[in-house]
Amino acid sequence: MPGVFLLLLPDPDFTIAAVSDEYLRATLTQRTRIVGHPVFEVFPDNPNTPEANSTLNLSRSLNRAVQRYDVRGADGTGFEIRYWSPTNAPVLGPDGELLYLTHRVANVTEYVRLVEENAVQHRVSEQLGAVNTRMETEIVERSRELDRLNTELRNANAELSANAGRAREEADRKDEFLAMLAHELRNPLAAISGAMSVLEMPNLKPELAANARDISRRQMRHLTRIVDDLL
Repeated sequence: MPGVFLLLLPDPDFTIAAVSDEYLRATLTQRTRIVGHPVFEVFPDNPNTPEANSTLNLSRSLNRAVQRYDVRGADGTGFEIRYWSPTNAPVLGPDGELLYLTHRVANVTEYVRLVEENAVQHRVSEQLGAVNTRMETEIVERSRELDRLNTELRNANAELSANAGRAREEADRKDEFLAMLAHELRNPLAAISGAMSVLEMPNLKPELAANARDISRRQMRHLTRIVDDLL
C-alpha cells in the first residue's frame, strides 16, 4: 500500500496489525519488531520532551492537523524529532463491524522546521500557507480514495460470496445428476448380469437360453440409448 500507513486493531492497546514500507522508513523501524505489538509499546514517549506525549497525541490526532511524535534513532538509542500530519479512518466489515483503524501520517518535520525558522517573514509564511492548503487537500483526497477502496472491497466480497453460493448450487445439481445416472445405468447392467448367469447354467433349456439372450439384447439397447443421451 503506498503512503505512510499503520493498520491498527480496535483494541485498548491499538495493536499494530500491518505497516507499510514507507512507514518503516519514516519511523526507522523494522516490520518484524513492531507488528503484533501495541503502538505505545513500539513508540514510547521521549523522556526528554514531556510535551510530546504519544498516548495523548494519538487520540488528539483525530482533530489536530500536525503533532510532534519523536522516534527512536536507528541505533536504538536516543530520539529524533519528528512532526506528523495524521489521518485516521475506519475499515468496516460487510456487517458494519469495525475491523481495523488505518492511521496514515505524512512526515512534515521539515515543513514545521521551516515554519519555525521563518515565522517572522511574512512572504514565506504566505508560501507555507499555500503548502499547508495543498497538504490538507491531499489528505482529504487520500481519505476519500480510501473510502472508495473500502466500498469496492465490500462490493467485491459480496460478489465473491454470491459466486460461492452459485458454485455450491452447481455442485449440488451435479451430485443429483450423477446419482440419477448411476441408478439408470445400474438397472440394465443388473439385468444383463442376471441373464449371463442364466446362460452359464449347465443343461440350460433352449427356451430359457433364448429368453436370457433376448433380455440381454433389450437391456443392451436400453443401455446404449442412455449412453447416447449422455454423450
